[in-house]
Amino acid sequence: MNNLNTVLIEGTLTRDPESKSLSAGVNYCRLAIANNRYYCDAHGEWKQETSYFYIYVYGVVAEACIKRLRKGRGIRVTGRLKQNTWTDAGVRREVVFIIAEHIEFQPERRSVMREEVPEPGRIPGELNTTANMADLEPPKEEGLDADVDVVVDTADVDDSQQEMENSPEF
Repeated sequence: MNNLNTVLIEGTLTRDPESKSLSAGVNYCRLAIANNRYYCDAHGEWKQETSYFYIYVYGVVAEACIKRLRKGRGIRVTGRLKQNTWTDAGVRREVVFIIAEHIEFQPERRSVMREEVPEPGRIPGELNTTANMADLEPPKEEGLDADVDVVVDTADVDDSQQEMENSPEF
């Protein structure tokens, strides 16, 4: 029986997607995201904690990510954790990353003003009252939806995924 290994994470791309392909001809891409957590410390001051993660996406979904995503765009990912270990010059190394199984592209936003750290009593990330509501509308791209919900069928990429996950590049 498999143990539960599910991740749901939302964040902002810290760079443009990196396109790659396996020797089997399967395309994949690597996404780098930042995930922010806001909390109130013992003195009543809001603090921000940022964590960074790599996400690997396969097949046609990787192609959609390369085409549609750019640095600064928000995404929501459901996937699983994968750990790779190797030895480099006698030193044991390891890395943990996320294999995407489902991705949602968040709508692109034009200059929505957000507070860096909210005042006590305000919800972190809450819009300033001075923000123009017209700025919240995502730009319309001809022939493309403003937000895309893409599902990865992992059954199609399992063999080549094993090759990629076991490569020393990870």
